[in-house]
Amino acid sequence: MRVLHRTAESCRELLATATASCERITIMAFKVELEPEFVELFTEFLERFENVFDADWDVTKSRLDSGFISYFIHESGTFLDPQVDDEFSNWACRGSLLEAYRKLKCRLEDHEKSLVHWRTCSIDEAD
Repeated sequence: MRVLHRTAESCRELLATATASCERITIMAFKVELEPEFVELFTEFLERFENVFDADWDVTKSRLDSGFISYFIHESGTFLDPQVDDEFSNWACRGSLLEAYRKLKCRLEDHEKSLVHWRTCSIDEAD
């Protein structure tokens, strides 16, 4: 048995070709659906990540400068766990990123098996 990964359109073409040549084929189609809550959490995290590490990069670099980093990350902390009293103080973008990161991580840990739903569908539904 040969398994091919194809788009719905290429499956239609394959079916037409096989029908014309009298080949016997079986096509199984799957549709992946992500929970809306997960998509929302991931989108929020990605937007905040891009803000800290792209749009606000000059501020991020200044906060990570060796002369100032101790104000934003305790010596025993890390970027993701800075161990400071106020993660938003003088660096609101970082605080927002950490907040989004923790929400997404919590959601993944609590419901990792229920985030993606597979279901069989017809070729037309797989588009």
